[in-house]
Amino acid sequence: MRWVRSGEHESDIARLEQAVKAFQAAVLEFTRERAPFEWASTQNNLGNALRALGEHERSNARLEQAVEAYQAALLEWTGNASR
Repeated sequence: MRWVRSGEHESDIARLEQAVKAFQAAVLEFTRERAPFEWASTQNNLGNALRALGEHERSNARLEQAVEAYQAALLEWTGNASR
């Protein structure tokens, strides 16, 4: 997926918003218990989409959500998460 840079078209922003929704749905499908690697990868992709939106919108809320998604992925990948 091509990420949006400042000044790009609104259609690109709409695609990022669609991507966020798709990744949020995928996190529910690829549960951490059933598919931990896919779940963590999806969390990372969700973080990427939220970060791009947050940068474009200058939204701290989106950036904070991105950090949460990245942290969730890292906890799974490093094995530091309590289950």
